[in-house]
Amino acid sequence: MVNRNSLDANIGSISVNITVGSIITEKADVIVNSCPSDMRLDTRPGLSKVMYDAAGNGLKTEIDKNYPNGIKVGDLAVLENFVTKCLVEANKYSVKSIVFPALGTGFLKFPPKTAASNVIKAIRDFQTNNAQSSVKTVKIVIFGGTNDWTSIEQAYVLELNSTGQGATASAAPAPQTIPGRGTRAYLAHRYQEEPTPPPYWTHFKSNQTIKDWNTSQKGSHCKVTSVDTKTYQSIAKAFKSTGGSTIVKIERIENILLYEKYIQECQRTFRKAYVTQLCTPLQNVKKSSGPGLTVKYLDQEMTKHLHEEINELYLFHGTKVNAVDVIIQQGLDSRLASSGLLGTGVYTAETASKSAGYTDQNKNGESKMFLMRVCLGDIFITTQMTKFRRPPCMKCYDETCIKHPELFDSVVAEFGSRREFVVYDRVKCYPEYIITYK
Repeated sequence: MVNRNSLDANIGSISVNITVGSIITEKADVIVNSCPSDMRLDTRPGLSKVMYDAAGNGLKTEIDKNYPNGIKVGDLAVLENFVTKCLVEANKYSVKSIVFPALGTGFLKFPPKTAASNVIKAIRDFQTNNAQSSVKTVKIVIFGGTNDWTSIEQAYVLELNSTGQGATASAAPAPQTIPGRGTRAYLAHRYQEEPTPPPYWTHFKSNQTIKDWNTSQKGSHCKVTSVDTKTYQSIAKAFKSTGGSTIVKIERIENILLYEKYIQECQRTFRKAYVTQLCTPLQNVKKSSGPGLTVKYLDQEMTKHLHEEINELYLFHGTKVNAVDVIIQQGLDSRLASSGLLGTGVYTAETASKSAGYTDQNKNGESKMFLMRVCLGDIFITTQMTKFRRPPCMKCYDETCIKHPELFDSVVAEFGSRREFVVYDRVKCYPEYIITYK
């Protein structure tokens, strides 16, 4: 399943968003779908049944109550009229946001250009005739689980970028065919691509490259935002399952400058893996006690954005309350930290209980902990305390080696009751979430 924000546009006062993904995960006042005339959504394979399964029995009960005899064919007619009537109905009930699938491109097999033209024309005409409409946001979701999503996306992008009435748009980079995960072609692709922000970020959206954001952004380069319910539940599960206590709030840190440094380091690690060999997965490294524990409890919607090819993990990092604001703006800096059991570096843990040992409390009794994205790359595991100044050589295991070119990227302590993960270069980690807890 492909998930990406394709284009943001304005048609008059209406904000139009084109997204590739699954409509059943969308949140809006109204979600539109075509259906059989008898309103039996579970009888025909496709989007109707998927939405029916996702909504549960409550939807069936409401349909049976309001449409006991189904609907008359033509109540909402073909494509352009269908969209127009939906928007008119939405305005009648003071609806602010409405989501459409890419109508006509599935079961009906309309050519993408024809479908996109009709849908966008309907939105333009509606805006012209209803300047004071309550409808402020229209989202069109192209199903990302088929082979033809790119042609449908391109048709909508071209239509909204055309010289139609009142349209201004910001489009994502042209879609690329991504090689299979774990292949050398995939490593090369990740090294060579022009990266964008994560698709789930809400302020610095993925419809622009990171470089475009950093050259066009006029305000702050950092925004701390609330997270959606699913992300909150996912992080809360990982936090509490590994020894965390009562959560007060969870926020996401969207720092476009810090993220650029981190993703560039990831790209360098992809290049290293391409030139030499794939990074050995954490669980397969000699003396390892197994895979990362944190990701075991996180939802797949979060972990799918990690790059296992370079041993990228989500890990916890506890800190003092008075250091949080600086870390959010500047990132973690081991040069300002005291030396730990494995030398001076950025320490993270797979359990919240381990990281909690490095926190303190504010006057309200609250503590702070980061959930970090960490690029571990090639991992060296030690079973004894060693004051490393950098990871050791991959050939002779000497941290001061000057004979061989490649060093390990991180060190993992496999001693004591709970292991710790250390990187000695601050750009190898990104503080993406901040958890406030008691």
